[in-house]
Amino acid sequence: IPAANHTILELIRSVLSRPEYAELKTVTTLSSESAHTVMQRSDIILLASGTASLEAGLLAKPMVVAYRLSPVTHAVARRLVKVDHISLPNLLLGERVVPEYVQSEASPQALANALKRMVESPDETAELVGKLRALMPMLALGADEKAAETVLTLCGENLKRREDGANV
Repeated sequence: IPAANHTILELIRSVLSRPEYAELKTVTTLSSESAHTVMQRSDIILLASGTASLEAGLLAKPMVVAYRLSPVTHAVARRLVKVDHISLPNLLLGERVVPEYVQSEASPQALANALKRMVESPDETAELVGKLRALMPMLALGADEKAAETVLTLCGENLKRREDGANV
């Protein structure tokens, strides 16, 4: 669990010290390192839907995604947004690769069960990782090369205008 600061780290430590979390404490490591570093070192990730799920997907890390909104916000969003998935990896891949738990589905027990299934089903988890590996080539479209070409083109146009005597 990455903690943003010392205060959060101590709060999480306090919660994990409760008897009902004894089992969780044995499989969880607290860290003050960046979320990205913690993701890289993790075997399985539980996270909220958003850009973190894309980051974990690009790292090809097995994950379970949870998302909860206020009931009113969720009701409005359901009417305005028509998508089959909420996590960016699933949206990009066009199928439910990553387990998603929304609103009341995102209970502690359901999330724990999903994580446990990943640990106990290495073949399924490996299949999930294989599908996540498709994200990088899908998104790696040579943005750095395109940006460099654009800059060089613009520089070339500016040089040409100067040679023609045009104001730049």
